[in-house]
Amino acid sequence: MYASLDNANSDESLSEKDKTLKLLRTNYHNLTATEFETLFETKEVNLELGETKFSYNMTAPYDSMYCDGMEMVVYIMTTSEAESFGRRQTIRQIIRNTTNRLVTFRFFIGNSKSLNFNVLISEMLTYNDIVYYNHDDFYRETHVKWNSMHDYHMTFCPNVKYFLKMDEDVTTDFERLFYWIEHEFDGLTINETEYFICHEIYQWPPTREEGDRWYISYEEFPEPYWPPYCFGYFVLTTNDTIKTIAEAAKNVDLVHMDDAFFTGIVRRETEVKVLHWRGFFHVPDHVKYECPEGSLPYFTAVHNTKDRDTVETWASELQGTECDTVIYELSDEDLTEEVNLSK
Repeated sequence: MYASLDNANSDESLSEKDKTLKLLRTNYHNLTATEFETLFETKEVNLELGETKFSYNMTAPYDSMYCDGMEMVVYIMTTSEAESFGRRQTIRQIIRNTTNRLVTFRFFIGNSKSLNFNVLISEMLTYNDIVYYNHDDFYRETHVKWNSMHDYHMTFCPNVKYFLKMDEDVTTDFERLFYWIEHEFDGLTINETEYFICHEIYQWPPTREEGDRWYISYEEFPEPYWPPYCFGYFVLTTNDTIKTIAEAAKNVDLVHMDDAFFTGIVRRETEVKVLHWRGFFHVPDHVKYECPEGSLPYFTAVHNTKDRDTVETWASELQGTECDTVIYELSDEDLTEEVNLSK
């Protein structure tokens, strides 16, 4: 990255990128967002969600062909907070090593006042798995992160069938996940090409308390309940689904509840289904070791595992094959009850 500086005689002969690199080499310099963005190839992203329209940039991969042959891309919502670096390291060192399958990981970080670009550039160059986008990154703007992931997949990884959206504090075992993919999630995905498989939420009301970070006014969304949607911590879908949802979203006015918006409000304008998987758990206390007869446990992922020791514990648990309960046949009533209990 610094090679272009070696024979430069004056700043006038340098590009903006190399001027920034020279500053970093010759003295400690706190990078600005503008300087940081000169160091990477970027792609313009056009966000269009009904009446909400604007453009921003995100970093492009060094190798535009890196997705060739991949089976899955894992898109991870992360932040610039100090504890998020530790969680990214835990994913790199523990979770990504739960399989030898062709899986690649991308961490998405937006701009924020707390973002130290000098620290971020070091991590980006070391691991080559971070995608930065230059839009404000906070709770009311997480739809931009989803939009960035969708655009990235359609642009750089359009032929990779599986798209997994995952929060940084989730523990999963990818061998277990691929087992259930190949066993069609116990029949749920038979003959299906466009779906979200996730922890389904239904009959859940929007938050109407002003001051809450997830507050939704009646003007923004007047309905008493969200349409059925995915609890966004772990959502598996397909490249065909992403194309369908991204196109449909252009005609749907934004509601500031990202997972309910994309997997519920936008989704209901399409034929895409929400499929509830009983092996995804929001908190460790809810984990169950149930199996269909003659199979591995349903248990595939658990949310709210926020430190390395907890991740190591649950990663080990996920490699187990013992069951507390054998499910011989699951009725529609049982499935409905399960969804309600696991919200």
